[in-house]
Amino acid sequence: MERTVFLGTGAFAADVLRALSPEARAAIPLVVTFPPRPAGRGREPRPSPVALAAAELGLHVSAPESANEGAGFDEIASLRPSFLLVCDYGAFIRSPLRAVATREILNIHPSLLPRWRGATPLQRTLAEGDATCGVTVLRVTKDLDAGDIFAQKEFPLEADETLPTLSAKLARAGAALFEETARAIEAGTACRVPQDGTRATHAGVLSKSDGFCDFSLPAAVYVRRIRAFDPWPGVFTTLPNGRLLKILSAAAREADGGREPAGTVVACSAAGVDVRCGDGSLLRLAQVGPAGKKAMCAAAWVCGRGVSAGERLGGGMP
Repeated sequence: MERTVFLGTGAFAADVLRALSPEARAAIPLVVTFPPRPAGRGREPRPSPVALAAAELGLHVSAPESANEGAGFDEIASLRPSFLLVCDYGAFIRSPLRAVATREILNIHPSLLPRWRGATPLQRTLAEGDATCGVTVLRVTKDLDAGDIFAQKEFPLEADETLPTLSAKLARAGAALFEETARAIEAGTACRVPQDGTRATHAGVLSKSDGFCDFSLPAAVYVRRIRAFDPWPGVFTTLPNGRLLKILSAAAREADGGREPAGTVVACSAAGVDVRCGDGSLLRLAQVGPAGKKAMCAAAWVCGRGVSAGERLGGGMP
């Protein structure tokens, strides 16, 4: 495989880097990522997931503030790569950087484009309950995730899929698809197909409020969000006293004819805490994280006087 500069930052890109074959990694003289950013409660600077993966794999890492100009651009351009491989990088690739690759600038995107263009395709695929998922290798252009498609691979979305397992699965598929595409481009046999922009949907950046549970939606929606929004922003609600409660695992139960307002605690048992949702279904909380405490099963939380039947949760965004 010909010389390739890899640009990536997040967890999905780190999964892709690890999933590339030894031959493909040997063709990468440089991995470009963002500098360490403050993270965690202490806000200490931490290297990106890609920086950690590259160090683990023995690849040379550069972390400029921008790859589009200055020293970051110069370092990439000096290598005269055949390919730029962009994956979960977190910034637009502008001209003249798009012209640096002598063959092609490619992106591995974890969705079946044109569905879920944008920053959070994995989370949106899970949260919206898509029947299928997939990965796309496409040409990078000035428009977000809108370039011609070289290759796609589709999978059924498993009912118990979580963000980490979906990321790892699509990363493996995407890495293999990139290698196939690069070889086809080198051989002059690659084909690309324009996207149908009228079918595009968008996966915008998540905010803290995306994780708030006021129980107005069906229970199945919150179950999907728990799997989709881990580790951030998570799914959380508020107690009657206004304190935060993280919902770490839960199950959806069908409507039983009850008419309590959404957010009402219907029952507390050894199986969990049943809370009425807006369509009449019940969200059974199985594991929770009360503010300032470790994760615990909901039954143990109730025994510690966490909540009682008849009380209401989710009264307002904290």
